[in-house]
Amino acid sequence: MLYCYIENGQIIEGPRALPRSTPSCSGFDLQSNEELKALGWLPYRAIRTSEDYMLETGSSILITDTEVVDRKSTRLNSSHT
Repeated sequence: MLYCYIENGQIIEGPRALPRSTPSCSGFDLQSNEELKALGWLPYRAIRTSEDYMLETGSSILITDTEVVDRKSTRLNSSHT
């Protein structure tokens, strides 16, 4: 699972895998989502189409209280027949 580090409502780092340790905490990646949230880390979820005939045209990021959602906008690939 990927996470983002959030500070003042902005993504500072990520999406990325959690670090295994930090200068102040070993086993950082083993903490619960509630513990991570208190430290500014939220799970990242991408909403994408999996259809081959669709092209990604952009993305909108929504930071909620519990996760970061990346919604990809798509359009029909005009070269698909």
